[in-house]
Amino acid sequence: MEDKKPLFHFGKRDLREPNHWKNLDFEEFSFREDGVTILCFEGNGTTIKYNEDGTPNYSNANAGCRRVESLMGIKIEATDDIYSTYKDVDLVGFSYPRVNGQNYGEMTEQCYKYLDEKFMTLYTDKDGSLLPIDSIMKNFSKLVFSSHCYGAIVVDRIFSNINKNMLQRGMSQEQVLNVFAQSAHVTYAPHTDCSFLPTVRVESFTDSVHRYLPSLYSEKYHSKLDGIKIYHNPAGILNNSPSFASRQETIQIFSSRLINTVDNTDLTRLKDEHEAHYLTRDANWNSSPRCGDEPLSEHAVNLDITSQMIGYALSMLAANAIENANTKDLIPKPSMQELAGHLQGILESVPEEDLRAKEAPVTPTEQEPLAQ
Repeated sequence: MEDKKPLFHFGKRDLREPNHWKNLDFEEFSFREDGVTILCFEGNGTTIKYNEDGTPNYSNANAGCRRVESLMGIKIEATDDIYSTYKDVDLVGFSYPRVNGQNYGEMTEQCYKYLDEKFMTLYTDKDGSLLPIDSIMKNFSKLVFSSHCYGAIVVDRIFSNINKNMLQRGMSQEQVLNVFAQSAHVTYAPHTDCSFLPTVRVESFTDSVHRYLPSLYSEKYHSKLDGIKIYHNPAGILNNSPSFASRQETIQIFSSRLINTVDNTDLTRLKDEHEAHYLTRDANWNSSPRCGDEPLSEHAVNLDITSQMIGYALSMLAANAIENANTKDLIPKPSMQELAGHLQGILESVPEEDLRAKEAPVTPTEQEPLAQ
């Protein structure tokens, strides 16, 4: 008999649960109808861990959702009477099955099969027939995706499958892309150039994992940039070049580095800026990166501005999704061009000089005495 239990784990942030995390049952899970579902797909290191007693530990999936929560500045309702998006947002995260006992995981074909079944509820009825196109667009307008590295591949594969299924049921390619345009995707260090969704892509040139990706290390960007640059691309354009893989509008945010201070041995433990958790913000929405016990704020202006832009993008897209959950008619999502304008405003709030690389201060030695 085929095992009906999915091979991945998923859950959501919940203030009433230990560690603010609630494990979800696949069969009972459904997307929010009265709010927005933000689905968080992290890198392939986001696997199910096990405690010493053999019980599963899902802290990896929780960590990705907690980062998105911090970037959006979501307030805990019990301690803050400011408008709380916890009332309207489900932050859902996933852990992947390990690959042959390794320390990394991947979504398997069985995993994608389970996900296909869930997403199918957004565009078909119980008999498998297509819902009215207006209803389909409304359902997809209440979804936002966040990803890091391998997670971007997962998001693209999910929508590649949905695209195929919709076409097989008689929708035109134009209709399908119009439906997908109602959702959005915000990703850091994406490991793919493909995109079925309007996407905000954030990338650092000091990301050793992606050092050889053409999108990052082409001469036209990497050799000249010292700071942060934002590009808005229409569908079919990526990295200032024609791209069949990019089917929707995109915003590309390039940073020459997130840690502005260079040549500092203590700061190299950031593993070349690939890890997304350094983007996390604190309870007062201040940038709070650390390297061991050392705070990095004074060394990381670019990191601060970059995480502000990611948080703003997620919040603006989620706000539109919440509006759609509470109105009968479809409210168009802000265009990527409009969103790029807002992000440019955040970027311009900092002097350009502050975004450039800075040499680390030289530690005085006997050969280099302090100036008198």
